[in-house]
Amino acid sequence: MGLFDSILGIFNPDVISKYKNLVNNHPEAFRRWKGKQIVGTLSQCFDFEPTYSDKSYIASHEKEILAFEAIIAEEKAFEKRRQKVIKAASDYPHAFVVLLKELSIPSIPGIIVTLPGQRKSKRSQRIERERSNNNPFLSDSFFTSTQLLSSIGEIRSNASRISRSINTLTKEEYEKLHDKLYTLASEETRIKNELQKEDSLMKFDDEVLDNETRAKYYQDFCKSKFVTKTEEGKRLYCVSHLIELDAYALNEIDKTYGLLRHNYPLGLSAFENAHKNMTRLQIINHENEIKIYEANYKQVNSQNEWENAQKIFTQESRDLNNSLLTNYGCYVYDIPFQKLTYDGKMVSATYRVWQHFCESYCDVEDLDYSYYPSARENYNKLAGFRAKSRHFYDRVYDKIIEFVEALRQKHNNIVVSLGDSALGNDSVDFNNYHFSHLKKSLAERNINVFPIDEVIHQLEIYSYIVVVELISTNDGLITTCKKLIDSYKKACPKITYVSLCKGYSKSEMTDLINREKQKKEQEKRARIEEEERKECERLEKKRKEEERLKLKQNLQHSVQNWETICGIIKYSYLFNYYPITCDFDATQSEWDNRWLVWNFKNTPGKTSTSAHTDALNNVVPRLKKLLINTFGLHNLKELVLVCIPASSQQKTSLRYKEFSQMLCSETGMTSAYDKMTVTSERIAKHLGGTSSSMNGIEFDNDFFKGKFVILFDDIVTKGNSMLAFKRKMEELGAIVVGGLSIGKTTHMR
Repeated sequence: MGLFDSILGIFNPDVISKYKNLVNNHPEAFRRWKGKQIVGTLSQCFDFEPTYSDKSYIASHEKEILAFEAIIAEEKAFEKRRQKVIKAASDYPHAFVVLLKELSIPSIPGIIVTLPGQRKSKRSQRIERERSNNNPFLSDSFFTSTQLLSSIGEIRSNASRISRSINTLTKEEYEKLHDKLYTLASEETRIKNELQKEDSLMKFDDEVLDNETRAKYYQDFCKSKFVTKTEEGKRLYCVSHLIELDAYALNEIDKTYGLLRHNYPLGLSAFENAHKNMTRLQIINHENEIKIYEANYKQVNSQNEWENAQKIFTQESRDLNNSLLTNYGCYVYDIPFQKLTYDGKMVSATYRVWQHFCESYCDVEDLDYSYYPSARENYNKLAGFRAKSRHFYDRVYDKIIEFVEALRQKHNNIVVSLGDSALGNDSVDFNNYHFSHLKKSLAERNINVFPIDEVIHQLEIYSYIVVVELISTNDGLITTCKKLIDSYKKACPKITYVSLCKGYSKSEMTDLINREKQKKEQEKRARIEEEERKECERLEKKRKEEERLKLKQNLQHSVQNWETICGIIKYSYLFNYYPITCDFDATQSEWDNRWLVWNFKNTPGKTSTSAHTDALNNVVPRLKKLLINTFGLHNLKELVLVCIPASSQQKTSLRYKEFSQMLCSETGMTSAYDKMTVTSERIAKHLGGTSSSMNGIEFDNDFFKGKFVILFDDIVTKGNSMLAFKRKMEELGAIVVGGLSIGKTTHMR
């Protein structure tokens, strides 16, 4: 600042004082006023130290600057009010949302609460869904035009409010809300209390009303606890005492159930058997039905016992059929009748009866009886039976008598009832003629015989009935059984049926003919198939025999150039073996052959493992070459290698186990090493043993049958061992093609 400005300041202290007061004490008001000035005036808006003229200008605008102070004060006051609104929205969200609605202020994104009345219990939701499913106009899929327009409006409104939040309300909205903040605390408490009460009532809805047991007993439970003022009070009490409610309900159910058990023990048991999936709560709600069950129990139980007894009786008669009514047929029929149930209803049921019969017939003419001629032949005999010019022998009736007697041993109250053979009133003379022997023999055994109609009038005496009829039809059998059943309900009749001549229905006869036809056709096919099978087997056997003969000839032809032992067995060897008993000095080559044989023998204490291995590696390739050259590789798989055992199993194992594995692996031959076992030690040949002895050797006899054998011995001297083994192999059914050895003993070069 220049000197002149300093002087002016000294002579105008008021200006300077006003200036400093405005700049230092009202900086924000000064800043805002300064921002209103035109750029270029007052030293570029005081970007550097102002001149006196600038200070004087500022001082002269004191009122304008201080006017900004009032604006700032109002802004600060509004900001405090605004922050209170923002905080209230966080502290009292439920009441705040209600206040927005009261003041008609649009909802504010981010402030989401659930108010009383906006929630529904799971039970209420389920009921609404069920109602909606039953009414298509209430379903979610039914979307009206009004709903569509409303949804479009909501989408547009939401789009316009995307940037709206509690921090971006208008001043007017903040002021409206601030004026009502004093109400929020108490309103929030009230709403939360309502929500808490609503939680309890929803819990009541879901855990009491939606529970069949609790729903039934909660009213009585509240009475027992003297909670009777309001329904709401009862519900709130139940929710907070669910364990006690359950205990009360269980106790009440048990008391009611116990009372039913006491009053209707039989009916309750029967009802439970018929409704096994019912709970006790459900059961106690059916007292009237249980009463009916109680009333019907004895009759139904008697009926059930009757049915079970009939099942036992029919099974007994069926079992006796096999032992006493030999050559009798057996058919089962389910006789229809009306059966009482525990709930007092009559339902259709069946009563199973076995029919035993000596002969059978069919009166249907338009059937092919070629597969069942006896049915038609027996039918033609019926006229003779009806005319009493034909009858069954007494021995036929004797079987029936023994059958009845066997049943009487199990059931004393048994009676024989004679069927009428569809003759009605004419059946008396008919039955007297045909059943005279039967009636006489049964009378001697104190077994009563009555016609059907007479038995019906005496059924209180008898429980077991054997119906005997000469000529039976299915309709007649069913009619007779129904007559006995319908007239004998209290006595519960047990019935079995014996017919001398059983009539088949058309369907039964057709089924029998078809089955017999099928059986005959199957038997014919089986015979043809068996003949074809045998012919195939014969041809296959012939083919194999021819192939085997050809193979035998080929194998024998392959060894025709080999040397012969005693003109009996062909054999070959790798080299001449000169024993140390020769009276000449052996060459190096002859000594090598001696050591090769000794090392091959692998006698314990006389050679080493490595020397034996070297011997095998020398011998096996040479024998392989000899065999391939003789038989060809393709024929070697048909041969079995039989190594003639040493004097003990140990020596045999050391000498031949690895050798036979190696040679057979190289050639494709089959090894017989494990098909022979030395069970007892024999005397070695060089110590005086007999080479031809098979004592102490066990053979797998079945293995060797039909096999083509190549015998092997390490050294052949006279060939006695090979000859002896050839005889043994042939005894076991094998064919010995020839023999092999490493060396042939000789004393002359």
